[in-house]
Amino acid sequence: MTPHDDDHDELLADLAHAVQDLARELKRGDDSGIAPLTGTQVTVLRYLDGHPGARPAAVAEALGLQRSNLSAALRVLQNEGLVRREADPEDARVGRLHLTDRADENIRRLGVMWSRRLAAVAGGRRRERIADAADLIDDLARALRSNGADPRPDPS
Repeated sequence: MTPHDDDHDELLADLAHAVQDLARELKRGDDSGIAPLTGTQVTVLRYLDGHPGARPAAVAEALGLQRSNLSAALRVLQNEGLVRREADPEDARVGRLHLTDRADENIRRLGVMWSRRLAAVAGGRRRERIADAADLIDDLARALRSNGADPRPDPS
């Protein structure tokens, strides 16, 4: 491994830590009017927001979740009135997942809250830098999901 590779690896690790720190700080500011949810539950909601009517198996696969973990998250989301399960018109044995109006409102309120909190500290940072950062993080997350990257460190 070259020194450049070490620097690159350190930068990537720093990025991962920064993302985790940001997520933790945003969680601290949760509005009491928003249903308290775990990271997994929020991830499921966000997925369903973009994929209404998805089957549970497709959600688990897309998010890299064990089906038992997805089932636990869905149980809470359904009990909170955020997700509803409807029978698949082609196969009544299979459920399709949809967000409720309450979930839509929760997602909207989270977006507003996060935007306000970040705007208060972003200062004069250029819009382009913020967009670039969001694009980079989205690209990395998408790449990790699509290639099934092994989350364990290389033992070498």
